[in-house]
Amino acid sequence: MRGSILKVTWDKIRTTVRSVNVGLADVIDKLSPGEEFYLYKVAYPFGSKLSDRGLFHIPLENGEIVPITDPRVDVALRADLQYADRSAPVGIILKNTHEVFISTPQYTLPILVAYPGSVFGLWKQLDNSPTFHPTNIFSVTAGARSLFMLPNIANYTNHKNLVRDFHVSKQAPKTLQDQWPIFKTIAQQEQADWRLELLLIPEKWIKQAKIDPAWHEFYRMLLENAWHSCAYERNQIFYEFALSCVQANRNLKPNPYLLDTVRHVLSITLGSAPGFKAATDELLGPITLLQKAYVESYRLKDQAPILLHPAHFNIHDPASSPVYYSMQFPTTISFSPRSRQLTNTLLELREFKYIMDVFLHEINARNVHLEDTIIDMLPQKVKYDYFHTKPDLQEGIQSTLAMTDSDPNFLDTLYKQEAGEFPSNGTFIRGCIKIGAKERE
Repeated sequence: MRGSILKVTWDKIRTTVRSVNVGLADVIDKLSPGEEFYLYKVAYPFGSKLSDRGLFHIPLENGEIVPITDPRVDVALRADLQYADRSAPVGIILKNTHEVFISTPQYTLPILVAYPGSVFGLWKQLDNSPTFHPTNIFSVTAGARSLFMLPNIANYTNHKNLVRDFHVSKQAPKTLQDQWPIFKTIAQQEQADWRLELLLIPEKWIKQAKIDPAWHEFYRMLLENAWHSCAYERNQIFYEFALSCVQANRNLKPNPYLLDTVRHVLSITLGSAPGFKAATDELLGPITLLQKAYVESYRLKDQAPILLHPAHFNIHDPASSPVYYSMQFPTTISFSPRSRQLTNTLLELREFKYIMDVFLHEINARNVHLEDTIIDMLPQKVKYDYFHTKPDLQEGIQSTLAMTDSDPNFLDTLYKQEAGEFPSNGTFIRGCIKIGAKERE
């Protein structure tokens, strides 16, 4: 799979930009930039690197994707785009998505999914130097990096079929995180036509925006975009304070690991961090191709080939798809140790639910003084449901078999098969929290 890069003028690309971000297109139309203000349209195949621990990657003319520091990168191109030091320049997503994540020896932690129309690369460019933004801890891939099957796909005999048909070199996956490299290989072998398309903005645009009054509206739009994108982070200290007040008011002494999980689920609820949802379109990767490979080659016949990917919940949209957090697949960016007193996931889920119920009650009772904030909306707008393979209805823990009753996304696989059942014993949902919009009464 190869990438591509093409130098374009605004008049050649404006219609495409308008289709994903009307406001930005209107502002640039007013500038009517000439040919000297060219841009770069870049395409990346599924799974390819845009950034590896802060080092930006770019396609060469032959389609090979290399670090921006590679000596084979055209000198003029590097000069246009390396104003971000080694990190990503400012750009806009034209088609499909990318995932920003942090890699550790144990985990891959999804941080952000950026969708068509999103402007990226702003925080560092609009910061003073030295910046507060630690770009070197982040990596970015075309499509979802945190992508995995809900049914078990660890059968050695079945996996050999993938080795035969798609030249997969990896062993059968032992964990959810082991699956993505296999998916990437399948996409490469099938020469998937899935592409992430970006429009990269050269340094000349950014310099002009900072000094030319005629460009101030463009610059203000960049500032506003960056400001809105960090709304949760700017106010996080107050939400932390509110949670501490609840602990003090109710004399809670929770397991630190579960308190970290509560904080993270709140950030998912408010759209800052991604949860996970069943794939129902191809924005995050060649989903149909992968599902077909597992049904026809791996021979996943008795269970539906449901793929899960990171997604952001929108508390302001009653039609927003629900997302999930799994106690089996922790994605918090805090690493407090698990309590030895909690011996299984079901006990963790019960205690988590108790902490969350207390927090929501204190918000409703106006005991945390967050009136007129987005946090104050939680009890009215969001419903939390809890699922496990061993339900405890008395404690509010439902059976995973009930998950399809309230979330039709699980039944909407892109590749259809006749006999596939919902994999209710899947690792991810064996102790999970559903974050969904509360139905209006």
